[in-house]
Amino acid sequence: MMGDTTLKNHRMRYSVAYPTGRERIGKEELLFVSFCIEMYARRHGMGGGDVLRLFDEKGVCDFLVDCYDPLHSQGREYILDEIELFMKGASNNANA
Repeated sequence: MMGDTTLKNHRMRYSVAYPTGRERIGKEELLFVSFCIEMYARRHGMGGGDVLRLFDEKGVCDFLVDCYDPLHSQGREYILDEIELFMKGASNNANA
């Protein structure tokens, strides 16, 4: 089993810049966000770039990173439903 310092260094090595205010995002979270973009695009017949712009506008990427731990182990349909609920809430808050 890796020690805490070794695990931290391992994660830092696979970190990349994240443009929405976070200093770093781990490789696992980045792959999860990408996976969610592709799933959403397929469900809605959209291109990945369009979904990324929509997710950025609604704050979905931050939501997915912040909720990575409880979401990444769920099924595809559950994750997509959670994304849509989040986006519906974001739209309602913007209209309030």
